[in-house]
Amino acid sequence: MSKINYTEKMLDELKSMGVITYDMAQEFATTHDISIRSVVAKVRSMELPYQPKVSAEKPSVTKEAKVSKAAVAAEIESMLNVTFKGLDKLVLEDLVKLRNVVKTAL
Repeated sequence: MSKINYTEKMLDELKSMGVITYDMAQEFATTHDISIRSVVAKVRSMELPYQPKVSAEKPSVTKEAKVSKAAVAAEIESMLNVTFKGLDKLVLEDLVKLRNVVKTAL
């Protein structure tokens, strides 16, 4: 890994850019034939304002969508009015299938 020496002119250019976005840093890197990673690191080390690239949001899982195996097993036992040993040891997908079968059968 080689150390990149930023010239005073390059540093002044970075300082004059205002809030530096990822795209601006990438353009600077291309112009000066250095890596974007180096530019971002330099901007942060100089404590210049930097706006990172916005990544696509991951879909969030709501609390209602999160179901525990124990909860599904308890629901099945409640519907059938019986207690099973180790029912919650089944894979969640299988427990959900069983719950749906029991719901339709009752």
